[in-house]
Amino acid sequence: MSETTLSVKGQIVIPLRIREKQKLRVGQRFEVETMSDGTILLIPIPDNIVDAIRLPAAEKLEKALAEERRQEGRRYERMI
Repeated sequence: MSETTLSVKGQIVIPLRIREKQKLRVGQRFEVETMSDGTILLIPIPDNIVDAIRLPAAEKLEKALAEERRQEGRRYERMI
């Protein structure tokens, strides 16, 4: 766990270790939410919303479809 301090301007510094781990960069935008227990959440806003909503399952599906096309191509070649 890391500790940070709120500045006079209302700013906080995210510790380097966390910035590196989360791959945060200068200019990164965040959504800020508060929970009922007082917890404050910082949620990074992705630059490219299309990439953000793309599900990992879609990548698996793409790989499965590509493999199926390769197999179908092999079957077709054997028929010729």
